[in-house]
Amino acid sequence: RNYEVAITEPFLFNRPITAGVNVFARQLNYINEFTQETTGATATAGLPAGAWNRIYLAYSYQRVKVSNVNSAYLDPRLLEQNLYLKDSLLINEGGRRTVSKISPSFVSSTINEPIFPSAGHKYTLGLDLAGPGGNTKYTTFSGEIIQYFKFTPRTSLGIRVQSQYIRPFGTTTLPIFEKIFIGGEYSIRGFDLRSVGPRDATTGLVLGGNKNVLFNAEYMVVVAGPVRMLAFFDAGQVRDVGERFAWKEPVIKTVTTQPTLPLLYDPTVLQILSAVGAATATTTHTVIGHRDAFKTSTGLELRFFMPVVNVPFRLIAAFNPSRGGVLDNNLQFTKRFTFRFAVGTTF
Repeated sequence: RNYEVAITEPFLFNRPITAGVNVFARQLNYINEFTQETTGATATAGLPAGAWNRIYLAYSYQRVKVSNVNSAYLDPRLLEQNLYLKDSLLINEGGRRTVSKISPSFVSSTINEPIFPSAGHKYTLGLDLAGPGGNTKYTTFSGEIIQYFKFTPRTSLGIRVQSQYIRPFGTTTLPIFEKIFIGGEYSIRGFDLRSVGPRDATTGLVLGGNKNVLFNAEYMVVVAGPVRMLAFFDAGQVRDVGERFAWKEPVIKTVTTQPTLPLLYDPTVLQILSAVGAATATTTHTVIGHRDAFKTSTGLELRFFMPVVNVPFRLIAAFNPSRGGVLDNNLQFTKRFTFRFAVGTTF
């Protein structure tokens, strides 16, 4: 559910100054995870900084509620092994957080078309400072490079490299809705939305991270009019605090054992009287191998423009060669081949 009212003025005071206000109320249901309800407003201003560059400054105030948390996240074993998960899920805060943040950014763009670009570049640097006025404190650094190479009037290559780093400060922890996940039609096309990220070794639940790196490449061929055929390759990974990006990641085997209790035994009556002590399960994690850390997807996409709704529609056939350890939204292992329908563009 998404309600939004936005007002934007691209030429304020008859000058190339952008100004806008956006008021919104949204509800997002993340399958097998939680429901996020967000209400708030954002004010944005932008100034030119050269022929192709602009500087933006935005302020956003949001009230966020997390509810309907999957009971698997509340497993005592999971909460015990992940010390900050209870705070991340806002269990002790009634599921509510307030976010007040300032977001300066710099954008350089020479893209030739907004819907089907085939030449030019777009470079973006962003910073989020969340703190005063809210009870959530963090800093986010983000960068994105998009470059298009036009070979012929009908063919072009698009490349995107994107990275993000987020870190809380003060005494607050990073809430689950601010953690980084990737996967889906706008990042790694063959994987389910938000399915790629650090996972709990025992339950397999994805917990999200604080940094990511993402790579996308699209070779586009104009078929006819508004119809495009694309060959794509996507790759990315997410890491949490204290973890480094790497080419390989460990494969961990988890074993839970129930100890045998000593018994009190009376030989005169040949009867077990009682068990001594309390049963405590022991969980061990053993590295049994390594697999590719970058999750990858490649395939073909048919993209066509729908003038009635003014957005591209997409039919995606994906092959996922590196998918080890990634579960889909039904908590099943990601399939080798997937087919999806989507709206918009990957980048």
